[in-house]
Amino acid sequence: MKALVQWLGTFVLAVASVVGQIVIDTTNPIQFGIFSHGGATLHRTGGFTQLGDISKPPVPFGDATGEGIAFGALVNSPLSSLITANQTTASFHLALRVGFALQRVELAAHESQRFIVAGVPTDGSIVHSIAASLASFGGDGMVEYTPPFHDNLRFHGGARVAWVYSATFRQTEQVVVSGSQAVFVGGNSVRRTIEEDIPNARKYELYGLVGLSYNVPIEKRFAVVPEIFVNIPLARHTTDLQWRSWWIRAGVSVKVTIPTSKPIVRDTLMQRDTVVKVVPENETDTTILISTTYRTVVNETDDARYEYVHCHQIYERRIRKEKPIGAATIAVHVFERMPDSTLVELDTLRCREIVWTDFHPLLPYVFFEYGSSTLSTRYRQITRNDASAYVPRVSLDQMDTYYSLLNIIGSGLRQNPSLPIRIKGCVSRREQQAIPNWRNLARQRAEVIANYLRETWQIDSSRIELLPVGVPKKPSNERHDDGSTENQRVELYSDNELLQPVMIRDTTLVSATRHVRIATEIASPTPIQRWNITVEHAHRVLYKGSGQGQCPSQLDIELGSDVMKRLSRSDRSPLLVSISIEQEGVGVQTQRHEIPLSVVTLVELRSRQQVTEVDRYILMLFDAGKSEPSEASRSVIAFVRGRIQPGSTVSVVGSTDRTGSLQYNMELSKRRAEAVAKLLSYPVAHTEGIGPDTVNYNNDLPEGRFHARTVKIEVEHPRPSRAYLDRP
Repeated sequence: MKALVQWLGTFVLAVASVVGQIVIDTTNPIQFGIFSHGGATLHRTGGFTQLGDISKPPVPFGDATGEGIAFGALVNSPLSSLITANQTTASFHLALRVGFALQRVELAAHESQRFIVAGVPTDGSIVHSIAASLASFGGDGMVEYTPPFHDNLRFHGGARVAWVYSATFRQTEQVVVSGSQAVFVGGNSVRRTIEEDIPNARKYELYGLVGLSYNVPIEKRFAVVPEIFVNIPLARHTTDLQWRSWWIRAGVSVKVTIPTSKPIVRDTLMQRDTVVKVVPENETDTTILISTTYRTVVNETDDARYEYVHCHQIYERRIRKEKPIGAATIAVHVFERMPDSTLVELDTLRCREIVWTDFHPLLPYVFFEYGSSTLSTRYRQITRNDASAYVPRVSLDQMDTYYSLLNIIGSGLRQNPSLPIRIKGCVSRREQQAIPNWRNLARQRAEVIANYLRETWQIDSSRIELLPVGVPKKPSNERHDDGSTENQRVELYSDNELLQPVMIRDTTLVSATRHVRIATEIASPTPIQRWNITVEHAHRVLYKGSGQGQCPSQLDIELGSDVMKRLSRSDRSPLLVSISIEQEGVGVQTQRHEIPLSVVTLVELRSRQQVTEVDRYILMLFDAGKSEPSEASRSVIAFVRGRIQPGSTVSVVGSTDRTGSLQYNMELSKRRAEAVAKLLSYPVAHTEGIGPDTVNYNNDLPEGRFHARTVKIEVEHPRPSRAYLDRP
């Protein structure tokens, strides 16, 4: 008892300390309402055997469950917390409930006895029962908390204090014998019925309260609130018995919100306007205040009154007259880098025609969009009538040849009636996981290719074999989206010359100048916002670079075979270097520089017996992230080894796609070039890794990334024989 009193004293002091720092916020709306609860009670008796001096059984009364109801009125007000400065006024509420509560319970004690039933000793018991009823009127005081993660949820904590105006009981004894209708002497099964007030009953109830509720708004000021509470007993029902009861109450309350007084929100709105005035004699810029006006604006809503003071200030900025902004000056110089790394100004680009033979593989893959079996328009498709007169379209542009893949294969199958073709429909892992009928999708992709060969090229179905569908034979890594799009494809297989590398023989230009440096000198009084540099010949773009901010002072351009092939052999107009800058306050300015072009033709070279023949071999189908050539590439390397003549000059250049970091790709492309150079078993004059090749191949497309994973071998043969020179 002493411990309970000490605990209650500490609790009251703590509550008083908190309440002392909390004030009611009367500018927020107050809620009124009613509540009604039904509940279950748990009575802990402590094993008493009698109430007061009433006759007692020889056995104690046990714990029991009962029921109860509570109803009444409530009021709820928001609080402003001075304890925690960052709490909003709606986080805490003070609640007071006043109402009636009624508990009913039946306590029982079983006294075992032996009875004589029809002359036979029989085991039974006398059941002593107390039906108690406790009625009270009082109040529930609580602090309610609304958590920041949910506006309609509330946690409750507080206490209930009530006056017990009725505490009665009814005690009876009943004989119970299993299997028979036993009665007491006198012929009744129930005896000693006592009805009166509970002796030594307390005149008050004291409970601790915890609860949870959820606010369901019906209208703006009306809400229905389901709630549940637990009453924790802090006092006994009588002064002499350990009789306590626990409540679990569940019910609903109905709340109506009534605003008390509108909050007034005051603020100042500043508007500043500046008038610019040019004063030529001013040495520096000055700003002065011309006028200030005030205007009060009142706006009243249902929830608050807003009072604003509108302050309008007009300033005059007096500036001196500015001089016109000068245009930038641009100077362009083009230098040739010599073998000893010195720079010499390039006055003329001297070129000669060479015989160029290009060997590049035919990528046997056709790619599709995610979840689609529609053949992309990138792949050239012709009609059945056009197929009858079709001539395979191949060019020095690999991608141009690749997009004619289906027609090249169709033409080859038609010219060789004994050749078969095998087709495998593939899907990505991503499609397998997201599309339930992915096998049907892969099959449809293969059928699209097969139908094109059947309908356009009249290839008999017996020559077309559809392989089991699934993931590609060598799938790309799908940790990146690029890998997924590369696996959405159809693979074509043939054991004969149908898919052999393409060989193209043509004439192109080569220059002794392999490296060009463009040096710029730009003097601008205002910042440069953007720049653009292009190198053109006969309206063909050889190089293009752009960026933001200051233009770089120098740019190095490699005049490799891919750039030289864009030069027009039939046009002797000069190369045009254009530099455009966008200057702040002025606009776009352009400076052009011309480089004359000199070409020695094959006719002239034949007369001097100086014709040069260059073979270029492109090795493709490197696995992503791998530097070792595939089996198909090794067979091409063996072919190249057999064509290298004594005295030939060999260069090997490796490249990658865009996947991965620049440093990693630079190292990977170099390892690829070195691996191929080693397999050539011939002294290589130049080995280089250029990293990701995004200039010649569009890396946004899966076929562009496959073509970028290459190693290019260029073999410049020694001066050919007279018979070769006379050959057209």
